Amino acid sequence: MIEKIRESIKDIEFYNSINDLFINNSLNKLVIIDKSMIMKSFPNKWMSNKIKEAFMCENYESTYTSGSTSERMQIVRPKDWWKGEYKRTANYNKYLMQKEINNWKKAILTTAICSNMACYLETPSYEERIIHNTLFLNIHPDPNTWKKTDIERICYEIELFKPLYIDVDPIYLSILLNKISDYGINFQYTPQAISLSYEYCTKNIRKFIESHIKCPIFNLYGSTEIGYILCECECGQMHLCDDLIQVELIPFKNRTDLFSLIVTSLRNPFMPFVNYKTGDIVKATSSNNKCECGLRTPTNIQWVMGREKDIITFGETVMTYGDLDEIVYSLSNNLIFVYQLLLEEKNGNLIFRYTTFNKKDIPQIHKTDFKAKINEYFGTNISVNFIFEQSIRPEISGKFAIIKTI
Repeated sequence: MIEKIRESIKDIEFYNSINDLFINNSLNKLVIIDKSMIMKSFPNKWMSNKIKEAFMCENYESTYTSGSTSERMQIVRPKDWWKGEYKRTANYNKYLMQKEINNWKKAILTTAICSNMACYLETPSYEERIIHNTLFLNIHPDPNTWKKTDIERICYEIELFKPLYIDVDPIYLSILLNKISDYGINFQYTPQAISLSYEYCTKNIRKFIESHIKCPIFNLYGSTEIGYILCECECGQMHLCDDLIQVELIPFKNRTDLFSLIVTSLRNPFMPFVNYKTGDIVKATSSNNKCECGLRTPTNIQWVMGREKDIITFGETVMTYGDLDEIVYSLSNNLIFVYQLLLEEKNGNLIFRYTTFNKKDIPQIHKTDFKAKINEYFGTNISVNFIFEQSIRPEISGKFAIIKTI
């Protein structure tokens, strides 16, 4: 891998300017890079011979990562890059391995930013939202505001396009399913497979989706800039999509089970990422376990626990999305839908905002148990206030903040 990396970045000024190339042939000697460093240096310090040749032949595509306006990073990659990415990822799930998934018609249900950036239009039409063999479904910034006509449009477009595979933000899909039921819309279409990606999928939402759609459903973890990094198999275990990818786990805070995820990926020949800090936290064990699915790529990474910037800390105790979700799932009797834990910075109090699938408040006993579990987790007495909501808005990026400091 070292020689491949050296060859991939040898004429990229960005890497030459921050590293003495591979001192002692070790990745550990290279600077850990992040999104802000790349944004500041692009495009001038990334103009390698490969990019220049691609520009001359018009054999490239450009896009942006998701996020708020200030966080969007521009990416240049070969044309139809994602087609190869789907094909690679299928090798890490036995069900997908048996299918020609890269040739399947696909639909994507996620943030409007994703749809708009793919089509480069603010309100693209149905035809404009079909890129190659992929249909982007959403054009609204907040799925809570979908009206009956919006739900009918999405359902109609799915039935018209007939995607075999649907890649979804799990919150967006669960809101869609809830509104289909609320409006009494007759929608029977079932794809061959659904992947849950784009943001953290809570256990309640996963269970809700599985109760409504009877097809293989699995988690994918990755990013616009890297591609897919982890894929869930039919046994529920995450597998490292290790084709041209290498990961490093750096201990996070004082937790022995949490790690910052650092990725090296050579999949995009125009913009290889070496020692790239994803900003995500993963839960991992000390050793790889064999998986019953029989694939060779089980990883000691058990689950992605959320973003490093979206944690709550009291004393030495850290709470991630995943930690909070374990508490919610154990107490809510699967009633809680979208939720958000707010930390009031000025006084250290917590506010738990939540919606429910049946649009009715949870029993008082669940609130009492939740507060007890939170205080037990942090080992201190913390004030927790509860706010039952009919809906919770996503952030500017279109994604939902499960933990937030205000």
